[in-house]
Amino acid sequence: MKKMFSTLSKIRITQNIWLIVLSIIVSFSAWLAIMEYKNPITASTIPNVKIKYLGLNQVDDKDLFIESGMVDAIYVKVNGNRRDIISLKAADIVATVDLSKLSQGENVLNIDIAPNNGNVNIVSSQLKTITLNVDDVVETLVPIEMVSDGQLDAPFYVEGTVSTPQSIKIRGPESDVERIGRVFAIYPLQASVFSL
Repeated sequence: MKKMFSTLSKIRITQNIWLIVLSIIVSFSAWLAIMEYKNPITASTIPNVKIKYLGLNQVDDKDLFIESGMVDAIYVKVNGNRRDIISLKAADIVATVDLSKLSQGENVLNIDIAPNNGNVNIVSSQLKTITLNVDDVVETLVPIEMVSDGQLDAPFYVEGTVSTPQSIKIRGPESDVERIGRVFAIYPLQASVFSL
């Protein structure tokens, strides 16, 4: 009796395995068909969306220098149909900052974000604005001061030094240029340089 029961169990399990496998395949196929047909709304966060700065050439034309505050990339949260979200990449989202109205001092500028795909909506972003610290670019003439490196052995001595040119033009951010009062030109002194 035990042998007969054991044989019947094996036959039922073997037959049931095929039914189980077939039901899994049918269920998965039905799920795929429903997901494709229904295409539900879903959300996702897209990292590393590059910020494009518009009007950088105007910054140079206005003799301005951006000292700090530039941001390379942000993350953006989006929602839309599942099919559109799955294929979305950072390059499909455009983030721009307009620098045309930049002036000296602290500038708070909006980050404009738009998807290339009209079926995707921007929900939020890491930053909505950026703060740029901007300085004027100035030029000034700074005197050159000659400084010796070393000493000459007796009987040699330095009677005087003259630099040509006597000053140098420096151009840069005003806050940096203001701190430069003079420029040093260092010249080496060695007795062996001179021959009699």
